[in-house]
Amino acid sequence: MAQQPVARKGRARKKARGGNAIVLFLLFGAAPLGLLTWFFLQPEATREQMLQQIPEGVGGRAAKAGICLAVLIGLSVVALPAFHGASSALRGVLDKMRTAPMWRRVLMSPFELILGLVWLVVQVSFAVDVLLIVATSLGLLLATARIVLPDLLPGIAPWL
Repeated sequence: MAQQPVARKGRARKKARGGNAIVLFLLFGAAPLGLLTWFFLQPEATREQMLQQIPEGVGGRAAKAGICLAVLIGLSVVALPAFHGASSALRGVLDKMRTAPMWRRVLMSPFELILGLVWLVVQVSFAVDVLLIVATSLGLLLATARIVLPDLLPGIAPWL
């Protein structure tokens, strides 16, 4: 006898949202390529004149802003979720240990203490990561503003 296909229970598949997001992504990805094409299709004299109008030090300031952006992305995409996941996992293990019978809690108390300390270190690391994200965001804003206005707030972070 042939087996009948089993109907799946659960939610039906939803239509994926954000169909226009791919179009926007492709347009924003094509914009720099279009700008480069336009620039290199200009006559040589026009290109040289445009390049001469760029003030001194813009490349270095743009590189610093790029480094700030890379650090910000690394902190917010890699480190923040890692600390959050580790904290949640440790909290789950600690909660499970606290609901164990008393004799097991007594036997596992050194392990529970170590886990509690590790959880505290992860929480502190999470807080430091959040502060670093805020500081890097402010540094990125300042570095980006200094690309256009090099003399903006000279007393604050002069190395940017």
